[in-house]
Amino acid sequence: MAILKPDQINEYFEIHLPYRTRIMLAHYKMTRRSWTHDRGPVSWLQACFEASVITGRIYLNSLGVGQKRNNELIPYVFGAMMRAWPI
Repeated sequence: MAILKPDQINEYFEIHLPYRTRIMLAHYKMTRRSWTHDRGPVSWLQACFEASVITGRIYLNSLGVGQKRNNELIPYVFGAMMRAWPI
């Protein structure tokens, strides 16, 4: 896998991070009121929760925070993460 070029990294921060932030905030906004069938199927809420958890993990990796299998936090190797992101 090739390491991303500076313009690809800039694209990630300019284009992808804003919509990933909206993904994380969507679950928060959806749960401020009680969820009923009038607001939509529960599967929407579940999918939104899963997307927010995955996005949160990507954010932590971007900040250099990783995790071992025993839940111990460790430094994340940034260079290994920024390789050939599927865009």
